[in-house]
Amino acid sequence: MTTAAKRTRTGLEARSSSIRAAMEASGEQAPSSNGSAKEESTAPQDKLIGLSVRLTRERHDALRRISYEQRIPIHTIILQGLDYMIGKNPPKQ
Repeated sequence: MTTAAKRTRTGLEARSSSIRAAMEASGEQAPSSNGSAKEESTAPQDKLIGLSVRLTRERHDALRRISYEQRIPIHTIILQGLDYMIGKNPPKQ
């Protein structure tokens, strides 16, 4: 095994890897691993838009607890909440 293969991933590379894993776990298609930010999808509606969300400590703790208990990523929980609010795929009761 080469030295480059043994190295520990840090910084942006590690973050990109964890984001890709979370997206794949939630059933979303992760971007290609070539690191090209300019790569575009074939259909305009498939393009993902990044968004930052700022939460209070209480909301973040609640999301983490739900994520842990239901074994689903926080990203998926947020998307489910958005889908519910816009009337798409309401939760089953």
